Amino acid sequence: MFFLCLFLKTNITSATQALSILAASPNWSQLNKYQYTITCRQFSSLLNGIYAPYGHWDKWITVTPLHAKVTTRPGHRPFILYFALDQKSARIVPNAWRIRSQLSQRTVSKPLAGLHITLDPGHLGGNWAMMEERCLSVKRKILIKEGDMTLKVAKILAPRLRALGATVTLTRSSPAPATALRPRHFRSFAISDLEAQGKLVTPTAIQRKSEQLFYRVFEIRYRAKIINDRLRPDIVVCLHFNAESCGDKGSFRLTSKNHLHFLVNGALSSGELAKEDQRFDMLFRLLSGAYAEEILLANAMARPLAQTTGLPPYTYMSSVAKRIGPYVWARNLLATRLFRCPVVFVEAYVMNNPKVIARMRAGNRPDIQHLQSTPSKPSIYHEYAKGVTKGLIQYYSPQPR
Repeated sequence: MFFLCLFLKTNITSATQALSILAASPNWSQLNKYQYTITCRQFSSLLNGIYAPYGHWDKWITVTPLHAKVTTRPGHRPFILYFALDQKSARIVPNAWRIRSQLSQRTVSKPLAGLHITLDPGHLGGNWAMMEERCLSVKRKILIKEGDMTLKVAKILAPRLRALGATVTLTRSSPAPATALRPRHFRSFAISDLEAQGKLVTPTAIQRKSEQLFYRVFEIRYRAKIINDRLRPDIVVCLHFNAESCGDKGSFRLTSKNHLHFLVNGALSSGELAKEDQRFDMLFRLLSGAYAEEILLANAMARPLAQTTGLPPYTYMSSVAKRIGPYVWARNLLATRLFRCPVVFVEAYVMNNPKVIARMRAGNRPDIQHLQSTPSKPSIYHEYAKGVTKGLIQYYSPQPR
């Protein structure tokens, strides 16, 4: 509750500070612990290869053989990161999370022993799903709600992982949001944002923007607060279902497409790098070394989940992401950026595929003509959980792979 009160009192986005909406000004001194921990070559390789692969960073970061100079906020000194001269002399800073090699309790029967996994069931369920527009409906009848589905997968997955030795926590255990704040608390932010964008400030626009700030921004920031300050896991697995374009709002469009992909943080755009908080968050992740563990984990998890589901890889057709594995992409999502540990973001199945809908609603009468059930298939939720479990076992098993 203290965090909520502090947010309402102090978190006011300033256009002159170039911050993301609802973001606080970062404390750059927190990065001082990473002084002399990385070489210039390593830093440049990660910047160009994962975090800003399409350029744009040189407007905000100047790299020399000895240091990187990073623009902070207007009127303030830049942050200087000093490089190690070589790998041998680089300082080592331990993280709060542990990598696979640090989990000494693992056995063949308990391959996840000592591992703390936080499951983040994406979106919201119940009555909140309509506000989020992460649901599919036909003739005003709701067919499926992503927030309910991801929670169902998480509740199937959690006991399986505990049986394998892991400590498992969830960011939410009900359809409701994790935060106690509601859309009305974001009304002033909504008005300011609409005015800044030159949009009409109408009651409808204010309400819609307030809702978006509530579920799309602050709810994720609040989950990050829970993960970073209280739970402090070794990894976070974000569970999601995907969807192809459904056309205009209120319409419904079926698709034959069905696919799978994983996301880790990276591929910041020019506009994202222009935000001081996002430059800070990017450097925090780069310097912490989270990328190394999450990329290995995501690639290891991809094949078992693909084999279990039979899903082909998804391909981004724009520069918002960069492929770093057959099923794995780097993309700058709020969750993958803010959670201060390795994060694997799973996007499985396409919700507006008729066969997927039928499996999600197995046992119920279809509400769409020609929608065929697939009784020979196992529960889609158990299948999802099974694939994720197999992937985690494959990565963390002490046996040679």
